[in-house]
Amino acid sequence: MFRKLSKIVSIGLLILTFSIQSVFASEFITIYGHTNRVDTDITIMALKKGTNVNNILPGDITYLAQEQANLDGSFTFSIPLEGDYDFYSNTSDLNIFDPASGKETVYVSSSGDNTNGKTPATAFTSLEAAYAQLYRVGEIILMENTTYVEPPVHDGNLTIKGNTPSIVLTVPDELSFQSDITLDNLVINGTGVEKKKADGDTLCYVLTVFANGHSVEFGRNLTCAPSKWLDMYGGKKNAELVGDTDIRLFGGTYYYVYGGGYYGKVTGNTNVVFGGNSNSDQSISDDDANASLCMVHGGGHVAMVTGETNVTVQDNAVAKYVMGAGYGSSSPSYAPVTNIFINGGKVMNVYGGSYVADIADVETNITMTGGLVESIFGGSYGYSLTGNSHTNINILGGDVSRRVYSGCYNDWSWSWKSSAKVNGTTTLRIGPGAALLTKTELSSGNQDNMGIFSGSRISNSADLSAEVNTLIFLDGSYSKFSSKVGDQSGWGSTMKSFADYTVQASTGGDVLGTTTGGIVCITPDTGYYCKVNNVECEAGNVSITANTTINFIKKDFYINSVDATKQQSAVTGIADIFADNTSGESNPILCVAVYDAETKSMLSCDIQNASTDKKPFTIDCALESNKTYIVKAMIWNAQQKPLTSIYTLNL
Repeated sequence: MFRKLSKIVSIGLLILTFSIQSVFASEFITIYGHTNRVDTDITIMALKKGTNVNNILPGDITYLAQEQANLDGSFTFSIPLEGDYDFYSNTSDLNIFDPASGKETVYVSSSGDNTNGKTPATAFTSLEAAYAQLYRVGEIILMENTTYVEPPVHDGNLTIKGNTPSIVLTVPDELSFQSDITLDNLVINGTGVEKKKADGDTLCYVLTVFANGHSVEFGRNLTCAPSKWLDMYGGKKNAELVGDTDIRLFGGTYYYVYGGGYYGKVTGNTNVVFGGNSNSDQSISDDDANASLCMVHGGGHVAMVTGETNVTVQDNAVAKYVMGAGYGSSSPSYAPVTNIFINGGKVMNVYGGSYVADIADVETNITMTGGLVESIFGGSYGYSLTGNSHTNINILGGDVSRRVYSGCYNDWSWSWKSSAKVNGTTTLRIGPGAALLTKTELSSGNQDNMGIFSGSRISNSADLSAEVNTLIFLDGSYSKFSSKVGDQSGWGSTMKSFADYTVQASTGGDVLGTTTGGIVCITPDTGYYCKVNNVECEAGNVSITANTTINFIKKDFYINSVDATKQQSAVTGIADIFADNTSGESNPILCVAVYDAETKSMLSCDIQNASTDKKPFTIDCALESNKTYIVKAMIWNAQQKPLTSIYTLNL
């Protein structure tokens, strides 16, 4: 006996009458349900909409299928359909999954009845049962402690959460995700691999996670069981990953984090966000027993990244070191471009380069807008950036409590252990919003070698013959920070700053370093022009001397924008202008003109007195609808001297 699926007709078809025809044409819809009798054959019949069931003709049947229910009573049909249909079956416990409506949240609980998972009472009794419905499931909520089982490969992101943040998810020593996944509101636990401190005391038990290039997020309410830490890799364990990585860590306790792979190369870019509450119970003070040992790398362990590495630290996250490249001592552990963004959190030391190897022909970029960092180095720990390399540090906000070097770090203990440097250019840009040399959270024994240093950490400039260093003070910050250049703690003869070029820039524009020593790029703000050592300059690359002053000067006149509308016999619009006229120009004039784009001839114009106002204009001229015209605006004075550049708009 067949029953018309009144549930589907009254609810499902209300949606699918449109959706099947316009969205699922030549695709699949999924019909699913549950029966208490596993020996039941479930039959689905699809008839053209409006078919008289008392007189069904062969052409009325568009799909017919029959399958036995699974051992847990569930059943699923994937049906290729196109058009509008009525569905009939021998059971009424049916649902239609419509991907356009979004995936569902289901529950997992041993006390559930395994019906459909939509409520705790009807929860799936295992993760495997929930995974069987992944075509419709987007979020799984665990009602009790659960052992993790890897889901089958699937499209989209699967989220697994605890009903409360105390729910424990027990994972194996090594997790290897095969699809995008989010874990949150859980306690991660497992056996783990023992790791020890240098003195031999047991530190923790580490669980290793490989994202394999999938988008993986650990949420803010994810924690690790006591003494359990995580090693996280965006790439693969041994094999090459072709594509980008994407790991976002907002909760948990971490030992190592790598944007790349373990021994697996990443042919693409790596992306790491380290934020939220990750390691937030740790500190960066060297005399604190709970000082962080976490190292966050944009690159891989011993594995190259062919594209760019990107690491962002934010919120309340804490790490000992953040490095743009990888860790391994073999040369392929580097990346050609590294980008580090410190927007929040706490880090002891930030290095744009590598930890244990020379790397060649690289560009490192570090930008700080918030958070707390003890030390920043544009280069590597104790190794050089060779070939033709460049470092860029931008300290625009946040607190650098001890020191910043635009080059490499070299260990010194009454004698130099290395002489690492940058073969190329280094640029250190400092803005007035930064806090420098504050001694924040530094122990009294860790306040040596404080200062702002251009170049690598070394005492002899002769060792830096291939290193060209530029120090830029933005927005008038020179008066605030120039006294902090060089060592401020009594090591002046040993720790020196080696600036080949020092730039003092006023407010009203930006100054960027370039890959050529003695050249910077200037960009005045709207309504400003620039003077370099009192010589007026256009925006773009300019040459500088050893000590250069760059002043951005507000213009008396400029045109912010012109909005125009083409009509049949006129062009109308508004010119948004600024005319402060502190220079006392007599009778400044605003002219807006219309040109034929093809012939370049001017058709007509509108002229009026310039003032600080939005100026409406009307330009009478015959226009053709299928032609392109150019609107140009300029301000000049009574002597026909231009006071602004020409503003051009295609119409």
